[in-house]
Amino acid sequence: MNLEEDFIEIDLSDVKTKQEFYEKLCLKLNFPEYFGNNLDALYDVLTDVHPFWKIKLQSCERLRQNLGKEFYDSIKEVFEDAVEDGAALEVLFE
Repeated sequence: MNLEEDFIEIDLSDVKTKQEFYEKLCLKLNFPEYFGNNLDALYDVLTDVHPFWKIKLQSCERLRQNLGKEFYDSIKEVFEDAVEDGAALEVLFE
Protein backbone atom coordinates (compact mmCIF):
# COMPACT_ATOMS: atom_id res chain seq x y z
CA MET A 1 0.00 0.00 0.00
CA ASN A 2 1.35 3.38 -0.98
CA LEU A 3 0.56 5.75 1.90
CA GLU A 4 1.23 8.81 -0.27
CA GLU A 5 -1.86 7.97 -2.32
CA ASP A 6 -3.94 7.76 0.85
CA PHE A 7 -2.57 10.90 2.56
CA ILE A 8 -5.25 13.58 2.87
CA GLU A 9 -4.61 17.09 4.17
CA ILE A 10 -7.65 19.04 5.32
CA ASP A 11 -7.16 22.74 6.02
CA LEU A 12 -9.75 23.80 8.59
CA SER A 13 -8.68 27.45 8.86
CA ASP A 14 -11.76 28.75 7.04
CA VAL A 15 -14.32 26.60 8.92
CA LYS A 16 -16.60 28.77 11.02
CA THR A 17 -19.61 26.51 11.60
CA LYS A 18 -20.25 22.85 12.37
CA GLN A 19 -21.99 22.52 9.00
CA GLU A 20 -18.89 23.84 7.21
CA PHE A 21 -16.77 21.32 9.15
CA TYR A 22 -18.92 18.40 8.03
CA GLU A 23 -19.10 19.70 4.45
CA LYS A 24 -15.31 19.97 4.25
CA LEU A 25 -14.84 16.41 5.56
CA CYS A 26 -17.48 15.11 3.13
CA LEU A 27 -15.72 16.75 0.22
CA LYS A 28 -12.17 15.73 1.12
CA LEU A 29 -12.98 12.17 2.27
CA ASN A 30 -15.72 11.47 -0.25
CA PHE A 31 -18.33 10.53 2.35
CA PRO A 32 -21.53 8.83 1.12
CA GLU A 33 -24.55 10.99 0.30
CA TYR A 34 -26.43 9.67 3.32
CA PHE A 35 -23.83 11.05 5.78
CA GLY A 36 -25.80 12.56 8.66
CA ASN A 37 -23.68 15.64 9.51
CA ASN A 38 -23.19 14.73 13.16
CA LEU A 39 -20.51 13.13 15.31
CA ASP A 40 -22.19 9.71 15.44
CA ALA A 41 -22.33 9.62 11.64
CA LEU A 42 -18.68 10.70 11.50
CA TYR A 43 -17.68 7.78 13.70
CA ASP A 44 -19.71 5.40 11.53
CA VAL A 45 -18.04 6.60 8.32
CA LEU A 46 -14.55 6.50 9.85
CA THR A 47 -15.04 2.91 10.99
CA ASP A 48 -16.66 1.77 7.73
CA VAL A 49 -14.67 -0.29 5.27
CA HIS A 50 -12.49 2.06 3.21
CA PRO A 51 -8.87 2.24 2.07
CA PHE A 52 -6.35 3.25 4.72
CA TRP A 53 -6.59 6.98 5.35
CA LYS A 54 -3.77 9.04 6.78
CA ILE A 55 -5.42 12.36 7.53
CA LYS A 56 -3.74 15.59 8.57
CA LEU A 57 -6.21 18.06 10.06
CA GLN A 58 -4.58 21.48 9.75
CA SER A 59 -5.38 24.69 11.65
CA CYS A 60 -6.92 22.83 14.57
CA GLU A 61 -6.36 25.71 16.98
CA ARG A 62 -8.36 28.02 14.73
CA LEU A 63 -11.08 25.35 14.45
CA ARG A 64 -11.20 25.13 18.25
CA GLN A 65 -11.53 28.91 18.47
CA ASN A 66 -14.26 29.02 15.82
CA LEU A 67 -16.36 26.07 16.98
CA GLY A 68 -15.59 26.03 20.69
CA LYS A 69 -13.48 23.81 22.90
CA GLU A 70 -16.30 21.37 23.70
CA PHE A 71 -17.11 20.59 20.06
CA TYR A 72 -13.42 20.45 19.11
CA ASP A 73 -12.70 18.00 21.94
CA SER A 74 -15.64 15.88 20.75
CA ILE A 75 -14.22 15.83 17.21
CA LYS A 76 -10.85 14.64 18.51
CA GLU A 77 -12.53 12.00 20.64
CA VAL A 78 -14.47 10.62 17.65
CA PHE A 79 -11.29 10.30 15.57
CA GLU A 80 -9.37 8.77 18.49
CA ASP A 81 -12.19 6.31 19.26
CA ALA A 82 -12.34 5.25 15.61
CA VAL A 83 -8.59 4.54 15.62
CA GLU A 84 -8.84 2.62 18.91
CA ASP A 85 -11.72 0.59 17.50
CA GLY A 86 -9.63 -0.59 14.56
CA ALA A 87 -10.47 1.87 11.78
CA ALA A 88 -8.03 1.90 8.86
CA LEU A 89 -7.03 5.38 9.88
CA GLU A 90 -4.22 7.57 11.16
CA VAL A 91 -4.96 11.15 12.16
CA LEU A 92 -2.62 14.05 12.80
CA PHE A 93 -3.96 17.18 14.50
CA GLU A 94 -1.95 20.29 13.68
